[in-house]
Amino acid sequence: MKVAIYSRKSVFTGKGESIENQIELCKEYCNRNYDEKIEFVVYEDEGFSGGNINRPQFKAMIKDIKAKEYDALICYRLDRISRNVADFSATLELLQANNCDFISIKEQFDTSTPMGRAMVYISSVFAQLERETIAERVRDNMVQLAKTGRWLGGITPLGFDSERIIYYDENFKERSMSKLTVNDSEMELVKEIYELYYELKSATQVSKRLADKRIKGKRGGFLNSSRILDIISNPAYVKSDKKTHEYLKSIGINVFGESNGNGYLSYNKARNGIETDIETWIAAVSRHEGIIDSDKWIAVQKNRHKMKGSQIKAVASKSETLLNGILKCSVCGSKMYAKKGKLSPVTGKHNYYYICSKKDSQFGVTCDNKNINSQKIDKLVLNELETYDKEYLKTHLLSTAKNFKRNLTENNFIELINEKESQIGNLVKNLSLAPNPEVSGYIMNEITKLQSEVQNLKEKQKNCDKDSYDISVDIDQIEILNDLLTNMLNTIDKVDYTEKRKLLHSVVEEVIWNGKGYTVEINLIGSKKKLI
Repeated sequence: MKVAIYSRKSVFTGKGESIENQIELCKEYCNRNYDEKIEFVVYEDEGFSGGNINRPQFKAMIKDIKAKEYDALICYRLDRISRNVADFSATLELLQANNCDFISIKEQFDTSTPMGRAMVYISSVFAQLERETIAERVRDNMVQLAKTGRWLGGITPLGFDSERIIYYDENFKERSMSKLTVNDSEMELVKEIYELYYELKSATQVSKRLADKRIKGKRGGFLNSSRILDIISNPAYVKSDKKTHEYLKSIGINVFGESNGNGYLSYNKARNGIETDIETWIAAVSRHEGIIDSDKWIAVQKNRHKMKGSQIKAVASKSETLLNGILKCSVCGSKMYAKKGKLSPVTGKHNYYYICSKKDSQFGVTCDNKNINSQKIDKLVLNELETYDKEYLKTHLLSTAKNFKRNLTENNFIELINEKESQIGNLVKNLSLAPNPEVSGYIMNEITKLQSEVQNLKEKQKNCDKDSYDISVDIDQIEILNDLLTNMLNTIDKVDYTEKRKLLHSVVEEVIWNGKGYTVEINLIGSKKKLI
């Protein structure tokens, strides 16, 4: 019998659940419970969190398990594998798929039995609950610290540096904390940004002025309009007073601290990259000095909100252009997107043109590729496709259709597996609420049955020869599709933009626009062969 022992410790220590202790306890358990000779292979991850499975020795072990190296995996405690339910469940499924039992000696779990598998799922739910409870407690503590105006870390705002200071608490114990200090050279730029916005009332125009003067931000990049809006909306720069307190409260922000001319620090604006409701935001008077007078800062905020409400989306919708998403710039390689232009006096409709995203965000400082009218380049691309070899295009369409059908078959397997695993999860939840042993037994039978079905589906998915699928593609339909694409200009009144775009994107991977030579390069999906 060959057994893998996995041990993990977040922080190096020689006490308690150390790596050495975990390994020794696992060996003792196996020698005590199995009569046969056991070969142990140890995998150790020291200093890695259980929040995810991105650990070097864990990955090496999983690779060996996939190679059918082991009969069982044993660990000291369940959360040594992972504290995350999704990661743990995926690991358990992988073990089952490779006929490798899982044993956790602390909780006495053994996945060779149905009840052991169910209990492992239940325990992993509680492991994640504990982790999320700890995380919530940490967030609450951070919020309480934020209310005192402390700098809690992260990227410092333009115009400030972070400084570690020492102080003594009420019990005369030495403490340390972070505080923002003014960076004079950067703060001059911040003042200029506020003055420009106060004058121009446009973040785009401010960004353009700065780009023209080759002025860059803290991390060396040009300050685009979004970055300008971040700066002018940040209360870190304003001198706190009664008026700023009232204004922040009026828009729903929770304000803490006495106004004293210092700036604010804002917290809890986003969680996991998603902006939270403004009612949960915190603005606390900090220990750094404010720079911008309150009247000017409030006036800037009111203008910002006014402009935000009146802005018209300049980017064209997908229904109005063919090449959004696949058009690239030949100069810098960035994507090009369509923007709305002026109203045409001839057609009475807005013209659209494609512009390099990098050129647009940096006002032509780093890229000078010419813009192109969307109708002109759309027509140019369709003309080139129309003149290309029809037989090659038909062959490529046929290949694309086969791949689509194959992927559809794979997706069907995944959908069925996900559906049955979801049913297992629901039954596991119901197991903990079962009123008597008879109901528990019935639920366990259903769980075992579903697990068997999942295993069979995974085996079929893994062992099937994908190329052996009988993919019935109607050659006549491919001919029609080919004719439609190559003669699209002749059918422009019969096919709307949505259908033309779907058709084009099904065979074209990218189009590269060269404004100097007024040429395009077209690459089909699945190949880098140029059509022109």
